[in-house]
Amino acid sequence: MSFADDWIRRTRREVNTITEAIFIQVCTRIVVQTPVGDISTWENKPKDGYRPGTLANSWFAGIGDPPGGLVSREHNVNAQASLADIQATAESFSGRVAYLVNPTPYANRAEYLGWPVKGAAPYRMVGLTVNEFRQIVDIAVNQRRGR
Repeated sequence: MSFADDWIRRTRREVNTITEAIFIQVCTRIVVQTPVGDISTWENKPKDGYRPGTLANSWFAGIGDPPGGLVSREHNVNAQASLADIQATAESFSGRVAYLVNPTPYANRAEYLGWPVKGAAPYRMVGLTVNEFRQIVDIAVNQRRGR
């Protein structure tokens, strides 16, 4: 193996490691910033069967293609299933395209309109994370460099 081949292999491994860390941080920030409904503050009470945290628990990660065939999973207000899915997906990252999707019918509305809480400002869990992206990248690179 030549010096150039070795350098390319090591560089590719470093890029993948940093990109994996960025993927984990970006997705985790989105999930953590996803609002969890507080029924006690709502003017219009939800229908029977509403479970606070459904939006946060409905983030699914995938590699190569957006995840499809999404089904219900263990539910908790801390979105532990979504966070575990992100970690598991990141382990198979290896430089491929990664996705984070939320199939709930009101995810876009919560992001842009602040619904379902009447009068609430848009929550922007994705938008806030986009604004933090440069800082997330800097942290991942500096951690890898040991700073």
